[in-house]
Amino acid sequence: SDGAKKIFVSFLQLAALASTMNIPWPEGYFELFKIQSMVSSVGEEYIDIRCTLSEPMSIAQIQYIKTLGYALTPLVLVLLSVVGWCVCGRGYPTEKRNAMRTGTIVLVLYFVWPAITSSILQLWKCHDYGDGVGSVFLIDPETKCTDSTHLLWRNLLGWPCVVVYILGLPTAALLALYRYRNQLDSALTQVRFGMLYDGFSRDNYMHEFWVALRKLLIIYIGIFSDKLQVLLAIGVVGMLLVHTVMVQPFKTRSLTILE
Repeated sequence: SDGAKKIFVSFLQLAALASTMNIPWPEGYFELFKIQSMVSSVGEEYIDIRCTLSEPMSIAQIQYIKTLGYALTPLVLVLLSVVGWCVCGRGYPTEKRNAMRTGTIVLVLYFVWPAITSSILQLWKCHDYGDGVGSVFLIDPETKCTDSTHLLWRNLLGWPCVVVYILGLPTAALLALYRYRNQLDSALTQVRFGMLYDGFSRDNYMHEFWVALRKLLIIYIGIFSDKLQVLLAIGVVGMLLVHTVMVQPFKTRSLTILE
């Protein structure tokens, strides 16, 4: 059941990422993507400051502040998890409380990683029109990617987030799994990191890397590819599903079929 739950969450996250593509989806599809994003990750509905502004602000400035909000979200969630278990988990033994606190942190970071990745990479969503126009920030065509303000946000916020979140969180997860590779059947290890390897066989306990890679490539295609987005996305998903069929990483055949 844990493996099925994780497959279901990954499906919702991957499907919601389809909204990042430059495709004229029917309006009903956008509503579906919003619901999937709200259920499986931190969507635009949770971080949208436009309705709180008393004065008009450029689209680029709004995007910068939203990106900052996404960057601060993991820190806030981790802090709330720590405080919550310190205050409300006093009835548990210390070792179990610490394990459940770690498990909560892993869970919330697992949920927010795709949304954070998508938001951060959009700082590089530029197009060079040439003919004296230069590189334009596509989210706000009135802003150039060579403007000092845009470069400041991209260098001081974007690059650190790429290192810490987009690359750092998956790397930290793999290192944690490798460290506990001989204790994967331990109850406390399952509480801590079960979200990362539930449903996988012990020989393929790091298969979540390929799941994360699939999400990252779909995000990259949606943001940086101008043409053939659908074909590229289908190709990525198809190749990684073929890899899944060949490796057979799940404990049971039914989970493989579900994936």
